[in-house]
Amino acid sequence: FRAAATYIGGEPVANNTEKKVDFTGVYFDENKNFSIATDEFIAPVTGIYHFDLRVGWLQFSAPGAVTLLLR
Repeated sequence: FRAAATYIGGEPVANNTEKKVDFTGVYFDENKNFSIATDEFIAPVTGIYHFDLRVGWLQFSAPGAVTLLLR
């Protein structure tokens, strides 16, 4: 599947604060395993799954590092 969350103009998040990403669209989901209503991927079978993630922010807008948790 492929889903995206795009925040035009940014969405500020305080330091050391967890924030749930609300996906804004599903571009590909052949087996209907991703729910846009709950922002959850339900694995159809037991196994190992690989997820790629891309995060970007305005250059020079925030110093430091970003830590991402996948639950």
